[in-house]
Amino acid sequence: IYDLDSDGDGCFDALEGSESLNFSDLNGDGSISGGVDSNGVPLTANGGQGLGSSNDFTVTADECDDDGDGVNNANDKCPYFDDAIDSDNDGVPDGCDNDDDNDGISDCDESLESVSSQFAWTLNSPSGNLNMDATYASETNDWVLENTDAMILNTSIFNVNGSNIEIRPITAVDKEEAIINEDYIEVSFTTGSEVSSFELSGITSGWYQPYRGDSYYSSAVFTRTGSNAWTTLSTDVFHTDNGSNYATFQHLDIGSVYLEANTEYTFRFYVYGQINDSSENYSIIDDIHFNFIACRSGNLDGDAYPNHLDDDSDGDGCNDADEAYANT
Repeated sequence: IYDLDSDGDGCFDALEGSESLNFSDLNGDGSISGGVDSNGVPLTANGGQGLGSSNDFTVTADECDDDGDGVNNANDKCPYFDDAIDSDNDGVPDGCDNDDDNDGISDCDESLESVSSQFAWTLNSPSGNLNMDATYASETNDWVLENTDAMILNTSIFNVNGSNIEIRPITAVDKEEAIINEDYIEVSFTTGSEVSSFELSGITSGWYQPYRGDSYYSSAVFTRTGSNAWTTLSTDVFHTDNGSNYATFQHLDIGSVYLEANTEYTFRFYVYGQINDSSENYSIIDDIHFNFIACRSGNLDGDAYPNHLDDDSDGDGCNDADEAYANT
């Protein structure tokens, strides 16, 4: 009753409610400023506002600033990065800029190497293993990732059976209830310190023999570990039999997400809405895959600037753009 940030996401309840208020309507502590009506409800709230996302820490208001860069969510050009860092002053923050020095050569092309691949928690090697156990490119362990953590099965509804995770029973009817119940699977990884660009382009889960087990829904969220600001990546993903022997489900619905180097990220998959549509009394989740494109920072001339921030990467006195387009 007395908590002005009920879900602890760093965004005041008054801003997350249904009235679309902004900071000019609030006192410094997050309460609504101005007079109140005969029931003690602030006049600005027009008799009282609905919950909005004030009870869901995975959703914040446009007026808030989840990454703390001084730009509110509605106008943030590059979420989870500092919009003020724009090395070439082109209006695109470095965190989402494919050409940080504006020489016309992509950051990845100026890097030592790049890789497009995936890594996964498959529970296959050995069977039931909760550690990240699948990489498909040597670069992943070499420089793309610094560390990965074991998968967390947060409540007793999740149980490992062979190389699958059985879920029974799913009592939450929607995402909000799943959050309250804390019914989620969690994985975390830390990006490598040599990464100059990390684009997370896809997140999938799988289900071997999806005709065995009940359909259900899931939502995926992520955060920079240690932050109280979470971002929803997908909502109401329907896990069901697709008529094949192996079904794949996409958990990244908001487009590519760019991650910082040397930073730990945590991903959660909430489950809910189980449908009794099979002869089994469980559902299945398996094979959490992350698809990515990563580039490795390089410094050809050994100066103070990595290649992707250096107008003359090889230090030969000739601008990179001129060398790339041969227009000198």
